[in-house]
Amino acid sequence: LNVMDCSGLTEYNGIKLAGHYKLNVEGVKPVDSLVLVKDGVIKNMLNNRIPTPMQRIPNGHAKYSGLSTSPSISPGVLVVTSNTKTSRNDMKQKLLAEAEDRNLDYAYILKPYMLAGKYCGRRLYRVDVATGTEKLINHSFYTSGGYDQTKPERILAMSGDLIVHNTYFKSFNENPTTYIVPDAILIELSDISFDSGSDVEIRKPFVPYPPFE
Repeated sequence: LNVMDCSGLTEYNGIKLAGHYKLNVEGVKPVDSLVLVKDGVIKNMLNNRIPTPMQRIPNGHAKYSGLSTSPSISPGVLVVTSNTKTSRNDMKQKLLAEAEDRNLDYAYILKPYMLAGKYCGRRLYRVDVATGTEKLINHSFYTSGGYDQTKPERILAMSGDLIVHNTYFKSFNENPTTYIVPDAILIELSDISFDSGSDVEIRKPFVPYPPFE
């Protein structure tokens, strides 16, 4: 696993990056490419003008966020990659193989829900280990915090294809942040809990999109 901060990067594959900035509030220009994690080992940390034993030179990441009157440290453009790149098809086969080794009947895939090219949330699919078929199930899995996203037990594989996600750091009133990350990650979780609910029935919209030609 490799993580870099590239806050000086203005666009990626023709997509403008919302996290880009030229100077921070302390007048420091962010470095073009700051290696934070290399091969799973922490190499650097984001900082302000206050030196630390690990980072003695400021790298320009102190910024105001929301209505705060004091700057906080946050990333601008984070790029996450893996040395071992796996295709989407191979990732699904690995998912089924890992589930079969654990004598599981099902595995789960969390997919982005796109509408007219726009990200509109995520959908959870249950995969039959025996047949490989996928079925959409209740969305409450991810809307209610049915599992702890911060504690993956093990990353098994990562896609080599990267996607751009322009968002905010932590919440909508924080600093704009861009994440350039693999479009698929295979993660082993120690425990998953679900809220009560039934399978989701997908119905066609009453009004097609776009509504007007």
